[in-house]
Amino acid sequence: MILNDAGRIIEATWNALSKNNIELDAFVIMPNHIHGIIVLHNQLGVINHAPTFSADTTNPPGAQFIAPKTLGNIVREFKARCTYQVRKISSDPLMAIWQRNYYEHIIRNDSSLEQIRAYIINNPANWKNDELFV
Repeated sequence: MILNDAGRIIEATWNALSKNNIELDAFVIMPNHIHGIIVLHNQLGVINHAPTFSADTTNPPGAQFIAPKTLGNIVREFKARCTYQVRKISSDPLMAIWQRNYYEHIIRNDSSLEQIRAYIINNPANWKNDELFV
């Protein structure tokens, strides 16, 4: 695929996700959709603070629970960042570039991972067979 300005924004935004302790795998941008693999590792979600005196009884000292990053959070952040940047270069400040939801699939073994990677990598070659091919 030869990327236009919007495609280059999407690619850069995807690659920037890896700076947030998120592991990225295969990825491709198609004319009307993207495919990508995000690897989420186990996260404890707990930050320990030194037990110091605090008069604030609504937020006592000690361990505080910090919610781990979920796939939903990652996708929402990715879509929002892309939309913001694409709208900045567009003449349409309300342009919608994403569908409302997304498809997710849990990859449970190496065989499945390899099949999905191959599908993603070969997707551009199969574009002419897509029902939405223009």
